Amino acid sequence: MRKNIFNDTRGLSLGSRFRKVGDALYQEAVSIIAEFEVDFKPKWFVVFYTIQLKETVSVTEIAHYVGISHPAVSQIIKELKKAGLVSSITDKADERKKAVTLSDKGREVAHRLNPMWDAVETVTNQMIMATGYDIVDVMDKFEKQLEQKSLYDRVIEYRKQQLLGEAQIIEYTPAHQKYFAQLNYEWLNKYFKVEPCDAVLLNDPQKNIIDKGGYICFAQLNGEIVGTCGLSKVKDGVYELIKMAVTDKAQGKQVGKKLGLHMLEVAKQQQASRVELQSNTRLKPAIHLYRTLGFREVPIDESSQNYERANIMMVYDINGSQQ
Repeated sequence: MRKNIFNDTRGLSLGSRFRKVGDALYQEAVSIIAEFEVDFKPKWFVVFYTIQLKETVSVTEIAHYVGISHPAVSQIIKELKKAGLVSSITDKADERKKAVTLSDKGREVAHRLNPMWDAVETVTNQMIMATGYDIVDVMDKFEKQLEQKSLYDRVIEYRKQQLLGEAQIIEYTPAHQKYFAQLNYEWLNKYFKVEPCDAVLLNDPQKNIIDKGGYICFAQLNGEIVGTCGLSKVKDGVYELIKMAVTDKAQGKQVGKKLGLHMLEVAKQQQASRVELQSNTRLKPAIHLYRTLGFREVPIDESSQNYERANIMMVYDINGSQQ
């Protein structure tokens, strides 16, 4: 078999290959119709043939039956009317509803083309059988896959999993204090303001987080530290997720999710039963991330509010179901 771009790329060029085969079949159809000396365009076929099968049918019914959009069906019907092949009729039960049917000329054209369509179906089925596969059944199953989840969603989901594996987690050492401060000050100055409690934690994380039973880590991408996060021990079995910050150039690269998943795993290893966090509803991507990780919202009150900017509290129950 001669190698070409489609053999070498397979699934990557599937859409282009479908288009190539579709274009080839379309040109074949043009040539076959020309042999019958009928003024008929192949692109009209599925709509025209549906009208022939159903006899009287609405635009909406055609769109559902052939699987193309309502506007696309309407455009083809407009062309068929201009060619004199179909005509509109009013639904006797509801005069607001319009349907289409073949005109006398349309029935004559159908009569002339039906033998050709029978021949095309027979020969095409012979070609399909010669491949050893039921291509139509494969196409049905492939379309079903697209209906269940689009190619776009599948690719984005797969790429996110790839990105999740690219970032590396490294643990805190005193030499990393500057990165912990830098990333968080950058984030605070962009969205809010630095509060006194922020400065206490950022200027001496060893004393105020780690020595009190907490934990800090960083995300490294291509050898560069691009994100950080911490766990502050609230009491036995309870930790607070704090100081998650990802630099702008690493946004969208699953760094925050990587940090969050790692932090929850660390909490589990510490036999924690609960992880809390405080945030602000302005931070929609962050709130979405926390929910994706399994956090749920709980009431926040003044006694549990650590930051002036906090207006939402969320918890992750390690030993219980996330509700």
